[in-house]
Amino acid sequence: MRLHLGYVKYFDDTEGIGLIITDHDGQEIYVNRRSIATEDKSLVVGQQVEFGVYRGYHGLTASDVLGL
Repeated sequence: MRLHLGYVKYFDDTEGIGLIITDHDGQEIYVNRRSIATEDKSLVVGQQVEFGVYRGYHGLTASDVLGL
């Protein structure tokens, strides 16, 4: 799987969903709490992240999200 770099545009801790913007082309990628590869399963707006991408129910979706 190709890994991408980007930053968190939005993340709602209550709902467990958000958006990541890719560094290379500015695409919005949907992210779900289940895809976050840290123990606390949370992201912070502006946080730099590394992630995979697949096409899911919500369109382009992040997988294996790791904060940098």
